[in-house]
Amino acid sequence: MTEPAKVKTLILASSAGLALAMAAASAGAQDRPTTLASIWNGCTSQAAPANRVQQINACSGVIEADLTKPGPRAVALFNRAALYQVEGATNQAIADYSAAAQLDPTLPLIFAGRASAYFEVADYARAAADFDQAIRLSPNAPEGWAGRGAVRLAQGQSAKAMSDYDQAVALAPNSFEMLDRRGAAWARLGNDGKALADFDHALKLKPDDALALAGKGGVLARRHDVDGALRLFDAAARIDPNLAQAVAGRAWARHVKGDAAGAAADYAAAAKLAPRDARAQFNNGYALALGGDLAGAVAAYSAAVDRDPADAAAFNNRGDAFASAGDLAHAVADFDKALSIKPNYPLALANRARARLQLGQFQAASADYGQLLKANPSDLSARLGLAIAYGGAGDSSRAVAEADVAVQHAPGSAQALNIRCWARGLAGEGLDQAVADCDRAAALQADAPEVYDARGFVRLRRGELELALADYASALRLKPTLATARFGQGLVELRLGREAEARADMAAATDLNAKVAADFAKYGLAP
Repeated sequence: MTEPAKVKTLILASSAGLALAMAAASAGAQDRPTTLASIWNGCTSQAAPANRVQQINACSGVIEADLTKPGPRAVALFNRAALYQVEGATNQAIADYSAAAQLDPTLPLIFAGRASAYFEVADYARAAADFDQAIRLSPNAPEGWAGRGAVRLAQGQSAKAMSDYDQAVALAPNSFEMLDRRGAAWARLGNDGKALADFDHALKLKPDDALALAGKGGVLARRHDVDGALRLFDAAARIDPNLAQAVAGRAWARHVKGDAAGAAADYAAAAKLAPRDARAQFNNGYALALGGDLAGAVAAYSAAVDRDPADAAAFNNRGDAFASAGDLAHAVADFDKALSIKPNYPLALANRARARLQLGQFQAASADYGQLLKANPSDLSARLGLAIAYGGAGDSSRAVAEADVAVQHAPGSAQALNIRCWARGLAGEGLDQAVADCDRAAALQADAPEVYDARGFVRLRRGELELALADYASALRLKPTLATARFGQGLVELRLGREAEARADMAAATDLNAKVAADFAKYGLAP
């Protein structure tokens, strides 16, 4: 989202302050002028408040005072609105801006302030109307034109938006702030050349302009100049450590450069600096997930979807974090939501299909994989997933057929060969070819436990017990928690007369997967 209009606390001239003191004196209480003057100063102080709540309370004191003139109350309402907006209480801010506008409809900053609040809640029609009024009241103020440009850009009115930004720059040609805004707009439209020209001009006017440095860093990032982008983002963040755009950009660059710890720290910092920014929360979730903090990732992605309920990627990524943590029900619910926002979203479809496989929902998984293959028939992962889903549903002939297609498309894929070996083992047909497939898969990927598990299963069905036992042992050496290999080993041991070992292995397998015995029994392989 392009930057909203900048809201500044309105400070009245001394004559207005005098009007407040005179109004207070006329109320009669001897100590009231001093008290109101103190409250007024607390409401209109230009210094950054140590406690924003205290400044809001001071403005409330002015608003609630028994004043004869509306001007000071309008200013206090405006200031309280701006403070509410910074606090994230946008609806309260809009209410105060509206009350201020009724008391004094001649102040352009009131309408610009309310426009910026409407912008934050994506009420672009009202935001545009308020910026129109701000421009009518003060046509030579560049902020109103730049603010309306931001709204028009969000509405997709690119030509009108840039015309507004041009007017803002024309009114203030030496304003680095106006150049920053127009540069950011050009960058959003993908016109990197004009964006760089504006950012460079801003930096000539103000070499330590953190926004221009960060904006230029974003352009370099799109041009794949990671080192240049990192240098600019870092410079911007050092000048203004509270500039979330710079910190988030540096996080991205550090991630690309392989600095996982630095990237994670920056993503977390950006999320704190911009708590209402959905993208900052999303990026923090991504970094937390990469670092293995799945609970933290879920919390960060939850913050992202709270701020942008239409972000399909955030729902997908939260679902992936849930799935990685073993919470498949919540994972599927998130993938469903992502797909309701963005139908045919490939990543969410693939993730939901995998979760459904794990839940044993084979028909539903088949439907998801079928949808993926309709869009992209050469999607090897979806083809193999469909084969697994058919095999899980007991349709081994269709599982073999899909695996055949996968091997035809990728004859050098160990995974495809392994799945076809497994599918042929389920079918109980073509077992010699199944062993050949697994042999090729093992030659291509000797450290894949699933290959030895599948070949052990085929050899168990062929009655080659010693060979099957060796394969299961290899699988378990690579992955001791592989339930199918553990149970298969138990069945082989039972047939070899090693009953104690067999019972121990089958019990351990059942602890890992309560349905494993039933799965083997489907193929006549029971204790």
